[in-house]
Amino acid sequence: MPIFRWETLQTYPQLQGAIAELAGKISSEAMQNLNYQVEGELRDVREVVQEFLQTQT
Repeated sequence: MPIFRWETLQTYPQLQGAIAELAGKISSEAMQNLNYQVEGELRDVREVVQEFLQTQT
């Protein structure tokens, strides 16, 4: 189950479809790791996503 801030969805309602598509496709642990790379290590979100997707194929 995706975890997100309700305020974010209220601000960006167009994200609802993308969030729904993630359900069951990525673990909470993996998402936490990705978030840490972007927010904690200040890495570019596109770079982090590309690396993640390459490991999933």
